[in-house]
Amino acid sequence: MLARVRTDAGACGMSLSSWLADAADERLRLQGLRLVVEDWEAAHGVITADELHAFEARVAAANLEQASEAARHLRDLAQRLQSDREPSAAMRVTDLMAALEESVKAAKERRAMPSKPADDPTDPRHRKAAS
Repeated sequence: MLARVRTDAGACGMSLSSWLADAADERLRLQGLRLVVEDWEAAHGVITADELHAFEARVAAANLEQASEAARHLRDLAQRLQSDREPSAAMRVTDLMAALEESVKAAKERRAMPSKPADDPTDPRHRKAAS
């Protein structure tokens, strides 16, 4: 396992100790979140699949709005770089903007697809709420 961690740390441009610190930080964050959810469920009842789906939809909408805003900023930056006679930098920013806009478009198309009903046993949210 250590060899895999070292390889991943190197691929991320991190030292082994930085990678381990990030992993520990993530684990502590997840434990804290788990405690918050357990406390909330103890006071209000188990989170249902419908509630989880509604929350996921709100998060997805917020993420799409942030991505769309980022694409607008990239478009402005590309225009400024072009006017400053930095065509190679402008092209890289334009490529990044196009990739981001394509991701946003694909995510919006996925959101437009009908979702599985909350009681569909093949929906992973159903299994989580039922357990």
